[in-house]
Amino acid sequence: MNYLITDFGAVGDGATLCTTALQQALDTAGAAGGGRVTVPPGVFLTGTFFLRSHVTLEISTGATLLGSPNIADYPAFTDQVGKDRQPYHLLIADHVEDITICGGGVIDGSGPSFWEPITTPNKWVRENEHRVSPMLEIVGCSDVRLQDIIIRNSPG
Repeated sequence: MNYLITDFGAVGDGATLCTTALQQALDTAGAAGGGRVTVPPGVFLTGTFFLRSHVTLEISTGATLLGSPNIADYPAFTDQVGKDRQPYHLLIADHVEDITICGGGVIDGSGPSFWEPITTPNKWVRENEHRVSPMLEIVGCSDVRLQDIIIRNSPG
């Protein structure tokens, strides 16, 4: 079955936060035993979202999942090994299986939003205390496929 994120209320204007709609589409597909969640052309602003087993996330050509520049849109994911890691991520796949991210589109992490701006030519670039890193957190998964997508502007 195919689930279009716009059917769940997502708006591809680059300004409306679509995390809830995206997650509802992923959860619906997962609860049905699997399926395809499609991101149509447009720019869809999102915070943290979780992939589900047996679900394909198809980011269509001309579509961008744009990470929110606001750290408050990323709840802390603390089920990680190692205390020196950032707890904030854009995409989380945690102990799921048979997942695919494909489609020809873009995942953009809004990286520059999480680094101090360079104000002089000799200033060192420094990260903000809280940033999204790693952008894609894939932990304890099996049968993971990434195909024909662009991943850019990681904050970490």
